Amino acid sequence: MTIRTVDKITNLARSLFAERGYEATAMNDIAEGVGIKKPAIYTYFAGKDELFLAVFRQLAQEYREEMDALWDRVRGKSVQERLSAMFAGYIRVFAGQPESSMLWNRVLLYPPAHLKEQLWAELLETERPFAERLRQTLADGVNEGIIKADGLHELELSFRSLREGLLLAYLINPELGAAKIERVWHHFWNGIGGQAAKQEGEV
Repeated sequence: MTIRTVDKITNLARSLFAERGYEATAMNDIAEGVGIKKPAIYTYFAGKDELFLAVFRQLAQEYREEMDALWDRVRGKSVQERLSAMFAGYIRVFAGQPESSMLWNRVLLYPPAHLKEQLWAELLETERPFAERLRQTLADGVNEGIIKADGLHELELSFRSLREGLLLAYLINPELGAAKIERVWHHFWNGIGGQAAKQEGEV
């Protein structure tokens, strides 16, 4: 199957933006890599900003699809199963996609200054349904008495911090092994839960 020129441009731009960042990626490099003249890019994109936003929106759409599929597998299951999936499943997805993870880090930590406000607005809207699912699952656990009532905001922050930290460890060292995710989750779950949570986590 022939790959369309616009897809070649987007695919290469994605790799270069992930590797080099927005500022260090030149439109000339993209054109040369695709095998076209630089003006041909402007047939599809008004400029580098529009191309970067197109790459970001593609990345965000893939994230939505991955997280929706993950949630569909555990919808209606126990609090522990839902949280475990949102923890371990998320890490497995992104640890297996180092380029996407690198690009997310570029967007989150080093966004183009003039696009930062727009990127953050779109990012917050993309993340909103998944953040709501996490908060509701934590609230369900507190209401069921299997998670300590230490404040939902702090619980969510702890969950996200540990998850992102472990993902970074996997990106740095892919040889850690999948079992490490389960062990870290086990310690976290036993930490936030009462006796009932500990028993469930040990099953």
